Amino acid sequence: MKRGRRVLKKCALPLVGKHSMTRKKRTVLPFTRQYAHQQQLKKQGKTPRFGSYEYDAQRLHEKGVLVELKEVPPAKYVPRRAKVRVIAITVNLIDENYDALSVPVRHSWKRVSITISSDEVGVFEVNGKFMGVNLYTTELRLEDLLQRQFDKVQTMTLFGTAVVNVNLLLYLINKKFYV
Repeated sequence: MKRGRRVLKKCALPLVGKHSMTRKKRTVLPFTRQYAHQQQLKKQGKTPRFGSYEYDAQRLHEKGVLVELKEVPPAKYVPRRAKVRVIAITVNLIDENYDALSVPVRHSWKRVSITISSDEVGVFEVNGKFMGVNLYTTELRLEDLLQRQFDKVQTMTLFGTAVVNVNLLLYLINKKFYV
């Protein structure tokens, strides 16, 4: 087991070793979620060696990485103005139980953020936050993800609540940390 880990570490080191120091740093647009995340890490003095990326759950769901959040229902993204137009046109067809001024669900996936950072080759720390409060932290190893992909496992559960697509999570990690 230890020998296998050493071999994997030796294989993964060329991916980030020399190139991580010489590769051009990605520019981050100001006033974005990622920019604020990087500035916060700089202030705290906790900048990871290989980078840190923060996404909201809605964005990961759109990318297909996040399949389901068990404790937080997705929000209904219907513009309020569009609802009013529909109500005005179909005023005779409205149910008495229908609330014309209903607002979207408060606990949306936009308030859940997931941060993936790496300070060590092949080891990723995944943090789950709800409204800025760090609730969950777990460690993912690249070798474990690759083993799940080899075993043809489609999804896995993080934190006991987030179901993620293994293949797309591996793609995201490779794109952000190794290219």
